[in-house]
Amino acid sequence: MLLGAGVLVVALQMVFSLAMRSGRNWARFVLVLIGGVGLFYAFLVVNSVSFDIKVGIGVAAGLAVVGVLAMFLPGTGKWFERDRGQINPPVRPG
Repeated sequence: MLLGAGVLVVALQMVFSLAMRSGRNWARFVLVLIGGVGLFYAFLVVNSVSFDIKVGIGVAAGLAVVGVLAMFLPGTGKWFERDRGQINPPVRPG
């Protein structure tokens, strides 16, 4: 059952990541919510697992924090504004 829940969470993260990639600002906040729930769960179970699993949880938690911070860097707002017509979309060379 736990494996199934993990697969579901990964699938949801992929769907919302693709929505974020296409410029949907709301997807950032959904991904933060999913990441926050994941971090909360990681802190709950970290004392009941072996050391190697703790290392994996720590790496995953670190990547989640870096991902959340990267989604809200000052320059990322331009990516989400482009669909609303506030700035011109970038032109690809070629």
